[in-house]
Amino acid sequence: MFLTIKNENYGYAVTTYGDYVVVAKPAFTRYSTVSSSLFQTGSLDYYRYNKTTDQHDLIGQLYRNPSEMNILLAGETGSVPGQKSPLHTEDGNTGESADKDIEIDKNNYTASLEDGIGLSIDMYSKLLVAGSPYFSQSVETSASLFTTSGSVVNVFDLSLSEFTLSPTTSLFAYEIENPDLQVTESFGMSVSINSGWLAVGSPYVSGSNGMVYIYRNTSTGSNYSWALAQKIVATDVISGSRFGHSLKLNKQSGSYSGSLIVGCGNLLTNKAFYFQYISGSWTQTSIFNSDLETEYPLTFGDFD
Repeated sequence: MFLTIKNENYGYAVTTYGDYVVVAKPAFTRYSTVSSSLFQTGSLDYYRYNKTTDQHDLIGQLYRNPSEMNILLAGETGSVPGQKSPLHTEDGNTGESADKDIEIDKNNYTASLEDGIGLSIDMYSKLLVAGSPYFSQSVETSASLFTTSGSVVNVFDLSLSEFTLSPTTSLFAYEIENPDLQVTESFGMSVSINSGWLAVGSPYVSGSNGMVYIYRNTSTGSNYSWALAQKIVATDVISGSRFGHSLKLNKQSGSYSGSLIVGCGNLLTNKAFYFQYISGSWTQTSIFNSDLETEYPLTFGDFD
């Protein structure tokens, strides 16, 4: 039912801004002391340049917001699936989960999770955005099998800890959930951020035609928030184009900050699409395609 993470190694996605460097490893195994299980997750290694040593120091590792990572155990106070209930997080604290908790018997189940955080990352100033498209948790008890999936995008504020990162320090700033609540394991497979906007690609939604979600930055100081402004699709594409496989917002300030380039994952599409924010709406203004109609083999020697 769910995708399996393969070949998503250290360095699968990278980003940098100023003296910050972030390197993603979307797939490795972690152990949960709360649920006594192993699961696949991702990490983001956060580096900062040290002028004294002329090296980039590893500040620490970032993970997906842990309140989404565990399941309720039978007998816990107020553990009612589907309602706000206390949820133990990986660091032992408690939080609340509105609709992603499952009540099970801890002594008779197996559980697995793939969140895929770091499949896509981008930075603007000290804000890091990371796509986490999978979040597939399967829980098998003696009587039933439960599955839950929810793709999200996490935003981190690296300025909250610029030189050291202790296990108790959280750089988490904001979480964007898939607004369509569709189990496509696609929302967040591409992300981009600039001063005013955040773009999220979901190439496998709508029969793999794809879609891009544009969020406006509505933050006030350190009170972070992004509001969904528009969903965009491409015109003049083939069915199954996987629009949104890649995308990039313009980082330049001024009028150029309202521009976005989007690529497709289906090689038969052979096009990229340019959007601009015009009169309060994101509008497709250009299509880029290859001028070569025929692929030529690699040759050596005299090209005259």
